[in-house]
Formats: sequence, structure tokens, C-alpha cells
Amino acid sequence: MSEQVRFPKDAFLILVGPSGSGKTTFAHKHFRRTEVLSSDFCRALVSDDAGNQAVSGAAFELLYFIAAKRMRYRRRVVVDTTALRRSARNTLIKLAREYGYRPVAILFNVPLEECLRRQRYRRRAVPEEVVRRQYEQFQFALAEVYEEDFEGIYLYEDGELYTERPLPERPAPLSEEETENEKPQPAAGGP
Repeated sequence: MSEQVRFPKDAFLILVGPSGSGKTTFAHKHFRRTEVLSSDFCRALVSDDAGNQAVSGAAFELLYFIAAKRMRYRRRVVVDTTALRRSARNTLIKLAREYGYRPVAILFNVPLEECLRRQRYRRRAVPEEVVRRQYEQFQFALAEVYEEDFEGIYLYEDGELYTERPLPERPAPLSEEETENEKPQPAAGGP
């Protein structure tokens, strides 16, 4: 990750990309394990099998629950799922907004051949036809995210993180004195 790129704690990071694009490796390299919420890990918690797609509904309920608890206590949240469908991203965006967090997409734009090659070295490989389908969905996601309610959009390719839509700086909170000056004043000649 480029050294100058830093994410504030109120950034709700959503990793977007097909299986084998490097989302999990990136997340574990740059964030604490407790900050990363993985759908695979939640599937394993629910069923003792990270690949058990039959429990995905329950796994995502758990992921949303944990994310909400972390945000309640103002902790960083990094969501490690494919997030390929707009509806999935919108659910995450809405959750982030409910807690005053700023949704940020990190798009993992890795060539299909590399995603497929990486499957050979995984303990739990995703079938080739699934990765191909995910890659096709990712091509749509690359365009769609710019129409969605993301405050920041970053592109990860060739081992580098590039800024597509920078996360805006939040103004510093007003001091008590400035807050007093912001209060409406009574009209002249009023009480």
C-alpha cells in the first residue's frame, strides 16, 4: 500500500473483487485481524466450514452484527467479501451510514489469469467457473461503484493502491466557543 494512503477510523472499508484477487492478503497485511470481517470466517464460525455457501445468509447476519458492534464502539471495520453485487454493497453502505461511518470501496483489479493461478495455491480453492463468473461480475462493479454512495474509491492493481475518488477530509469539530457563536442569536429589539 502506498505509504501516503491512510484511512481514518471512521472509514468503513469494503473490499471488492473476485476470489483470488488478493483481498484477504491485503487486509491481513495492512489491518489488524480484529478489524477485518470476512464472510468466509463468519461461515466457518457458523458451520465449521468457510466454504459452506448454504450458511451464507446466517454468516452475513453475523458479519453485519459484528460490524455494527464495532462501529458502536468506534472501531475500524474492513469488510472482506467479494461485494460484487450492487445490492450487497448498498447493504454495507447503509450499515456504515447508520453509524456515521464513511463508506470506502477498494477495488481489486487483478487479471483473471492471476486470480485463477492463485487458486492452485489455496487450501480451499474456488472452482474455475465460479472465479470466471465473479470476474465478469467485477467488470460491472468497476463501473457501478462510481454511481453508488461511496465517499472514497481506491483501485488496487499491480500491488499498488491508487486513489480514484479520495476520501474527503472531515473538518475538525468546533470548539465550545465556536459552537456558542454558531447558535442563533435573538433578533435585534427582541427579548
